[in-house]
Amino acid sequence: MKNVLKTFEFIALVAVIGFSLITCANNSDGDDDGKNGGGGNSGTNYPVIGKSVPGSTLKDKLNWLKANAQSDTSYTITVDKDEAIKDDIFTLNEDECNVLSYTGKSNITVLLTGGKIVTIGFLPFEIGSGVTLILEKITIQGSVNVKGDLEMKAGAKITGYVILESNSTSTMNGGEITGYVTLKSDSTFTMNSGEISGDVALYSNSTFTMNNGKISGSSNSAIGSSSKATFTMNGGEISNSGGVGITGTFIMNGGKIYGNNSSGVVVSGTFTMTGGEIYNNTASYFGSYNGGGVYMERGTFTMSGGTISGNTATFGGGVYLQNNANFIMSGGAISGNTSSLHGGGVYNNGKNITMTGGTISGNEASSGGGVYLSSGSTLTKTGGTITGYASDPQNGNVVKKSDGTVRDDGGHAVYYSSSKRRETTAGPNVDLNSSKSGSEGGWE
Repeated sequence: MKNVLKTFEFIALVAVIGFSLITCANNSDGDDDGKNGGGGNSGTNYPVIGKSVPGSTLKDKLNWLKANAQSDTSYTITVDKDEAIKDDIFTLNEDECNVLSYTGKSNITVLLTGGKIVTIGFLPFEIGSGVTLILEKITIQGSVNVKGDLEMKAGAKITGYVILESNSTSTMNGGEITGYVTLKSDSTFTMNSGEISGDVALYSNSTFTMNNGKISGSSNSAIGSSSKATFTMNGGEISNSGGVGITGTFIMNGGKIYGNNSSGVVVSGTFTMTGGEIYNNTASYFGSYNGGGVYMERGTFTMSGGTISGNTATFGGGVYLQNNANFIMSGGAISGNTSSLHGGGVYNNGKNITMTGGTISGNEASSGGGVYLSSGSTLTKTGGTITGYASDPQNGNVVKKSDGTVRDDGGHAVYYSSSKRRETTAGPNVDLNSSKSGSEGGWE
């Protein structure tokens, strides 16, 4: 799919210099009754839920929890100093203290806090099934493997990758992930705030919901899927990366996708846009220079709200349709986009455009300033507005020559062929039909 999606390889960080190394083989030397508490930094307030886990070191506390955890119970581990977990890189089993898994027990919640740095060895920190790990005011220098549930809050940071195994969940209410995030089949990630600066990869039937927060800085797709998945964006921003690449379903109700070095959105499947902004993206990175705002490889793009503006491409500055893709527009705006060749607003190299509402205006190209139709594609317009420079120099879509002068025979509003083009604005009461000729089809 336009080579937007890549195979993610994950490398765990090994960074143990400057920290005290601990092993997980011995049982805790700490008190077994849980009354000693988790320690903590004097004079600093850290959150506490349920029982405070006793022990003088992180090793003590993790091993105490391994021996004493009970179902339906919450625990707090407060890390008093920077520590590191040294693992045997050839094994990772439930006996390791960096595996939060408790045989025969379920519904266990562990809060890890303390304002310190916990360095993980070659293997990741693992959250077992039936366990919820809450990170707040703590740094995990390394990676996390989730088989249960992970929640991140303010002050939490993971410097390595995060993998959600099948049927696991993660909620991000703050904090930062600087590595990759992978959602395996039927896993769920909800982002309410915080920041991710690595790639997010979605696999079969996984679900990523973004309500707020920021994803940026990746050299690849910020959100990418290689099989059926669902990405819903209600808020937040995706910027300065390779944009969004989805095979499956993308629902955009809000938020911003901008400043990416590829098409802002690439979809092979279903894209529904009811709100939000896709702007200032440049299709110039992943081997195709088409579709600055949206590249629909196949499937259906339905737009009822939101804006696509200020994007740049060779073909289809705002939207590019390919491989029998359909575009249904009933609202929203496509404006101020630029194509160096054809289709400033929309380039249809796919199948059908059906327009019943919305506005396409102020776009620029060398032909088809508003909409360009390639041979075999269709346009049916029964509502909405496609502006044309010939009647609206202020807001009209415009066709220009390479030297910047206005060209009056290239279809300011729409271009299908030399005999089917429109230079003036086609307002809500002007129907356009590519299957009909002359004035009957709305052509000038």
